[in-house]
Amino acid sequence: QDPAGALADYDSAIALYRGPLMEEEFDDWIEAQRARYEGLFVAALAEAGDLHLQSGQAETAAAYFRTLVERDPIDERASSSLMQALGELGDREAIDREFSRVRQTLADERGAVPQPGSHLAYEQALQAVSSSEAEPAVAQSMRQGPARRVERS
Repeated sequence: QDPAGALADYDSAIALYRGPLMEEEFDDWIEAQRARYEGLFVAALAEAGDLHLQSGQAETAAAYFRTLVERDPIDERASSSLMQALGELGDREAIDREFSRVRQTLADERGAVPQPGSHLAYEQALQAVSSSEAEPAVAQSMRQGPARRVERS
């Protein structure tokens, strides 16, 4: 219920992660536990990223979402969340790079195109950048007051 407390807990847990459980062990007995802990780590990254984004901490959110797409390059949900965070940061080039990356990865690995939700996330991220670029101009014009007409004789 407490977002700040949840973020602190997630951040602490994520910082403790050191990689797959007993990565050097290949016996069947460890696979289920390894997969379980990997799943918990991925879920923690996604949830913490979402909470950071909702709290206005887009840079930290972007770092968590980048980790997710590095782990699973065809995870469109993580890619979409990353683009949203990049939109909040105003980084148009990084948004374009991420959408191009996921589009190419899906084509290469699955012969597929991004889902409509990914296209929507891309468009919304670009729109967030455009809005943030327009805000300073609007604020400046409001500070200057209404435009004055110069009459010529």
